Amino acid sequence: MPYAVVRPDGMDDEERWYDGIGSLLWVIAGLVAGAVLGGWVFVWGVAALHDLLHVPELSPVPIEDRAPGVAGPTFAYWLAWAIPPLVVYPIGAYLAWSWRPGRWPVIATLTGFTSAALMIVPIWISMEVGGFAPT
Repeated sequence: MPYAVVRPDGMDDEERWYDGIGSLLWVIAGLVAGAVLGGWVFVWGVAALHDLLHVPELSPVPIEDRAPGVAGPTFAYWLAWAIPPLVVYPIGAYLAWSWRPGRWPVIATLTGFTSAALMIVPIWISMEVGGFAPT
C-alpha cells in the first residue's frame, strides 16, 4: 500500500476496518452467549431453584379439568422465575456501565438473554400453570 491516510487516532483505513470487524464478532459472540445463558438459566437454573425452594409440583391437568381445591403456583414458584433476571440484569448493567471496552458485547449478551427469556418463559409457565393434556 503505497499511500495510506492516517487519522488523528493513529489508525489507517485498513486497521479501522479490521477493528470494526473484530467489534462486530464480539457483539455476535455476545448475542450467542446471552442466548445460551438464558436457555441454561431458564431451563435448568429455574428447575434447580424449584428444588432449592421446595416448590411443590403443579398439577399437569388443564385448569378447566382440575378438581376443586387443587393448589396453584405458590410464591416460591414465582420467586424461582424472578431470581435469574434479578441477578443477571444488575450484573450486566454494572459491567456495561463500568467496562467501557466491553460495553457492546455486554449489551449484546443482555439482548440475547432477554430474547431467550421471551421465547422460553411464557411457554414454560403456560404449560406448568395452565396444565397440558392430549386432545
